[in-house]
Amino acid sequence: MRSSRRAKNGDEVVFKGIDLIAQSLATTLSILIPILDPDRVILGGYAVRISDLLIPRLKHHLERKNKDVSSFSIGTSALDTDAALFGAYILAQDELFNFPHSISKLFMILLNQRQVPIVKLCAIKYNLCLH
Repeated sequence: MRSSRRAKNGDEVVFKGIDLIAQSLATTLSILIPILDPDRVILGGYAVRISDLLIPRLKHHLERKNKDVSSFSIGTSALDTDAALFGAYILAQDELFNFPHSISKLFMILLNQRQVPIVKLCAIKYNLCLH
């Protein structure tokens, strides 16, 4: 929220940073939209927190790249910055039920990547004892 507030209050550095993010997303989307032909584009993670400034700039840059922004909608994920956590949870759940022998390998990968909160969440969900 602070970045959004700072940009609204005229902080040029923050506004330029948001504009740079919008340019980068527009470049990526200008490649993917013709291929995937989506009805909507959903932004997640920290983009949700600056979406009130990011989405108008994103639309601006898409229009500059000759993309018809009226053919799809741009919105934000309700998961906010927890999207990765939910993704890890779903991955762990899928591994557990489809490949129960590989769940310890998944936990070791997460531990090696220092994703301890994800490991703890999964361990609590599955009543696993991690040593």
